[in-house]
Amino acid sequence: MLLRLAGRLPDELLAEERHWLAIGRLDHIGRTVPMAAATLGVPLTDADLAVLRDLRDRYRLDGTRLMSVERQEGEPAPPYRFAAAPLAQHRAGTDTGDSAHSTDALDRAVIGVVSAEDGTIELVRSYRYHRNLAIMPPKRLYLVETEPGVEPYLLTLDLQAAMAGHGEPDPLAEVYAADAALPPYHRTALESGVQLWSRVGR
Repeated sequence: MLLRLAGRLPDELLAEERHWLAIGRLDHIGRTVPMAAATLGVPLTDADLAVLRDLRDRYRLDGTRLMSVERQEGEPAPPYRFAAAPLAQHRAGTDTGDSAHSTDALDRAVIGVVSAEDGTIELVRSYRYHRNLAIMPPKRLYLVETEPGVEPYLLTLDLQAAMAGHGEPDPLAEVYAADAALPPYHRTALESGVQLWSRVGR
């Protein structure tokens, strides 16, 4: 569910939700996600609502907020566009091939975490821009493909910690299994991004 909510709920909230997931506080997720969705007017899909109803019943939570969440038909289109390099570099007429594949200390820190984890397959970086708020600066989004069976939330926490340690506010790290059905947000980011690392022999 948290993978599907990427780009729909605030980045800082999703980072917190993944922390609660990692330490087993699913009851907290069952309380805060419906509250945020209802307050911000974010509709949820049937799959997301089913997860939240299960958490409500399992932990005997107050379902008032959940009842006020709107239902989303189909896969919602993300309000973002993505690019392999900062758009300012494209406008400046620089060599987008070099700029897209260049790395800095933050990229190298993320590569270090991903490459040291067993079961990781590929790391892609994409720059995220809000479609309707051009003044918002871009944010780097890292997408990590893993072999099935790897616990995504544990690696996500390690990535978030590494990114925060390099001054990245509300770090964006998305970890998914190779057999996962990705939402439009992730598919678009992957199509527009650039591969920073892949495991040899894959």
